[in-house]
Order: sequence, then C-alpha cells, then structure tokens
Amino acid sequence: MGWVHDGSLQTREIYRFANAPTKQGHSLRWNLPDLVTNVKKGISHVDEPLTSVGIDTWAVDYGLLDSDGKLLDLPYHYRDSRTFGVMAKVFEIASKQEIYAQTGCQFLPFNTLYQLRAAVESGDEAFKSAAQIAMIPDLIHQSLTECKAPPIELTNASSTQCLNPVTRKWNANLLERLEIPLKLFPETIEPGTILGKLHGTQTNVVAPATHDTGSAVAGIPISGPETAWISSGTWSIVGLETPSPIISDLSFQFGLTNEIGFDCNRLSKNVMGLWIVQQLNVAWKSRFSYEELQNLAASQPSPKIFIDPDHEMFLAPNDMEAAIHFFCKLTHQAEPVGPAMIMRVVLESLALKYKFVLDQISLVAASRIHQLHIVGGGSKNSLLNQLTANACQLPVEAGPTESAAIGNLLVQMIATGAIESLQSGRQLVRSSFDVVRFEPNDDWLHSQLPYFTTLCHLN
Repeated sequence: MGWVHDGSLQTREIYRFANAPTKQGHSLRWNLPDLVTNVKKGISHVDEPLTSVGIDTWAVDYGLLDSDGKLLDLPYHYRDSRTFGVMAKVFEIASKQEIYAQTGCQFLPFNTLYQLRAAVESGDEAFKSAAQIAMIPDLIHQSLTECKAPPIELTNASSTQCLNPVTRKWNANLLERLEIPLKLFPETIEPGTILGKLHGTQTNVVAPATHDTGSAVAGIPISGPETAWISSGTWSIVGLETPSPIISDLSFQFGLTNEIGFDCNRLSKNVMGLWIVQQLNVAWKSRFSYEELQNLAASQPSPKIFIDPDHEMFLAPNDMEAAIHFFCKLTHQAEPVGPAMIMRVVLESLALKYKFVLDQISLVAASRIHQLHIVGGGSKNSLLNQLTANACQLPVEAGPTESAAIGNLLVQMIATGAIESLQSGRQLVRSSFDVVRFEPNDDWLHSQLPYFTTLCHLN
C-alpha cells in the first residue's frame, strides 16, 4: 500500500505469498485461482478505504476465456516444454526478419506468439473453444471487477510478439498465417486506465503498467535521458527509454526488443538473471541464504572463468551446477570448484553480459550512456552492483528494491489524480527511498570484455 505524506511516498507491505507453478498431467501451469484468492486476501487486510488497486505480473503467459468470461483451463507456465522447437517451425511460415519488422520484439521461445502456435499444433481443446485470451494481470483484474471480456493493457500486449508497437494494433496478417484467430485478441488499453470499481466498494480498479518490467521502470528515479537501467530479478531486463520504437537491421541483429512503457518505448533485452543463482541454490539443497551466497562469491578471487548466462542450456536445466560445468567443458575452460568459485563465475559473467548488452543498446539508440540504475530484488546484491560498475566502467545507482510495486503505485496515483505526472512521481521516489551509489573502482573485469564477447559469439 502506498500514500503521499509530507511530500514523501510512504509504503507498507500488507501481505506476501508464494507463487509457484503447479503440475497438471505432464504440463506446467499457474494456479490462477490460488493467485486470485491471495490477492483478495491481501486487499482484505487493509482496514482503511482504498482509492485504487492495480495488478502487475510477469509477461507472456495468458488464460483462455469462454464467451461468458470463464477461465477454460489453468494458464500454462512459460517454462512448460510445449514450446520447445515451435519457434523454428514458425520461421518456416514467416521469417524472423518479417516477424521482427512487424513486432520489434526479442525472440524468446516462450513468447506468447509461440505459446499460441503450440496450442494450434497440439489441437488444444480449450484453445479451439476459447472466445478470447487474457494476460495474467488482466485475469486478476477481471476477478476484482467481474468484467466478462477484460481488455489487455498495452505494456503487456507489446511483450507478446503479436502486437505492432508502432501502430499499437494486433498483427492480423501474421496471426492469420499462423492460424491464430484474431477474434481471440480483445481491445487494448493504455496504462493508467480505470477499469471499474472493486466489488462492493468505491475503490477504483486501475490497470497500471501491468507488465512488471513496465511498472519497475516507471518506478526508477531516472536522473536523465542517458541513464540506462536494469530490472534485476529472476530475469535481468537491461534497457533504455526511447521516445519511440527503434526497429532496424541492427536492433534485429542484436535481438533487442521494443516494448511500450508509460509515456515511452523501452528498448531492452532479457538477460538470464538471478534465475541461475536460484537454481544453483536448489542444486545445493537451499543450504545458503542469498546473503551467504554473495559473501561466498566476495571471498573468492576471480577464477577467470566465464559463462554466457543466455545460453539455452541455462534456461531450464535439471541441475544448474552440472550445466555450468558442461558449458565450461564445451568452451575449453577450467571447471569452477565449489559454491564460492561458481558464484563468482556467475556474478562476473552477469556483469559482463550487462556490459555486452548495454553496448548494443547504446549503438542502436545512438545514445551515449553515462549512468546505470539497478532496481528490483537483485539491487540488494552489492557485489553484483560493484562488479557491474567495474565491468561497465559506469557509476551504478541501486534501489529501490520494490520498484515494480512502486511504479504500479505511481501509475495508479496519476490515474486518480494524486500526483501530476511520471516525472513528478520519479522525483518523489528519489526523495523517499535510499539509493546506493557504486563507482567503478577496478577496470580488470572490463578488460575481459573482448574474450567474453568471443565466448558469446561462439555460443
């Protein structure tokens, strides 16, 4: 919950719950009814009247609704295996260049486009009988307002690879060629749209930037147009705000994505982030806290071993530690030994990958980047922040941690008139939350970029 008091944005955590995928037969799904129950439970913990509520979640996943607005089946999880190999089959129907020209979207095997094509190819019964799709936050908004046909908010729509970010229309021709019915796609709405009233109250239900990265970026106290950002969590989204989409041969070559933001375009790229660390800890039976893992890496000198965090073998391995060993074998490097050395390899590799991607973004946007701002859960990792400053040779500002929730709040406040603009909201964030600055203090890691670049190109 957030409110403005004496010129400061105050926040209070009301309720927190776990969100884990669930198995349905051989498929990996999201337990949407459980998510809805917990959201409503969280709202019920607030005693005072609320002006508004709004939902943001991860992107790309969707639910299928019938003509009465009822969910036909649990939504698939983006790491479900049904999309394996689908992207290559799609390129036999429409080329990568053609798809990119129409969508400006990074090619990821779990993008909504490939999930929908997987449903076509499998003959999915729920898909065949569906009246429309709705993204996860739209489904939760629907449950709060009982809207039968929830619209899709644009920051999320632009992540699907089904929308043209220039025209802001669904790509009818592309969808038709892939046998994905255009009728499944509802109208789109701008972030900050008031959807209706929360059941039995005068509380507005507002669609914020419903893609969590859109909310996270809205919540960054960006200090100028030459400030790049990283929304650091399970994924690290590395990006820069631009006035409009940049869809060019070079942005296609680099695999950059254009996603609609709040009053901006987000030119960005997904990097496999702290998912690698999370899965290493699973392999290590969760015997370390994340702070302990950071301290282990800090105690270790650089082993001068690197991985490409975005190699496909790190997407969903059965054993992340084994995957790292196998990558090092494939690239003729020594194999890291023990959690401390492995963690150092991962964090240094992430920092170098951030630099690698920032150089691409800077070149495409024709913009010299002078500063980097890191938000999200990963911003608490001070070692990774310092390594990133060293690798990029840029000052890094870190915080706030809960930027997605803060950006969500800012858009609600703009929609309901509590603040005037995103610019004033960002100034409010900067004056209300601690931001820690990291100056580059060693250029050794930066000097490894040519070798790391070669490693990425080899894989």
